[in-house]
Amino acid sequence: MRTLNNMRTVGLALVMSFITFTPLKAESLAENANRGLAVWECAAFAQLAGLKESEELFTAGYENLKPAYDLKSKGLLTEDDEASLHMIVKLAFGGPSPDFMLGVLWDRTHHIAGQSVTGENWSELNSSQRELRQEAKATSLFYALNCEQLLTN
Repeated sequence: MRTLNNMRTVGLALVMSFITFTPLKAESLAENANRGLAVWECAAFAQLAGLKESEELFTAGYENLKPAYDLKSKGLLTEDDEASLHMIVKLAFGGPSPDFMLGVLWDRTHHIAGQSVTGENWSELNSSQRELRQEAKATSLFYALNCEQLLTN
């Protein structure tokens, strides 16, 4: 009886180790790139808000986006992956190098974030007042979008 219990214990341990160490299905290239765009949107708000998290978010977004741009520049991006990419990600395709295309995407993402934190009728404010309002609005959007959940720490 004791041998049977030992065998059950060993069998259960093997099953548990298989479950524990079985890798999860990898996300698709498009899912990673689309996540990278979302992370860059948060990085842009963090930068506009003057938050220290902006650099970490920028790097994480870059790392998620770069493989798609590398494959696109080599002509190896599949039609399925390209069809699943966010429209804004695809708009930056066509530059001379992946880093150039990513620079265009970052510029566009940062520009859109900047427009979303600029208020109407702010022309009567001086530059310091505008900056303070932009920082406050960017901070508000950063937390409203749960951007802090994207941080690795």
